[in-house]
Amino acid sequence: AVKIKPVLLAKGETKVALFGLGWIKDERLAKLFEVPGGVKWCFPEAEALRREGLMTEQEIEDIGSLDEYFKVFTIHQNRSHHSPKMCIKEGLFTPDLDLVIWGHEHE
Repeated sequence: AVKIKPVLLAKGETKVALFGLGWIKDERLAKLFEVPGGVKWCFPEAEALRREGLMTEQEIEDIGSLDEYFKVFTIHQNRSHHSPKMCIKEGLFTPDLDLVIWGHEHE
């Protein structure tokens, strides 16, 4: 399984949740997306952050709801259709994303 966790950035009123995924063999990643739980999008929850001691109460309060964040996903995979299992389709991603930035593009 692959877990995709965001880096949370905030300055003033601007909040960005930056998700990223480096290259994984296209066939393998396509199979992971087909399997329930193969790809897990990790959205931070206040209770988990508190329980794990990863943030102070003030930091948790400052994060607010992830709904307040502009969610960006950067991915380094093929999206051109060489074959059904040799590319990753955008429809496989969580619909909660606001912007997807693709790398690894070929002409």
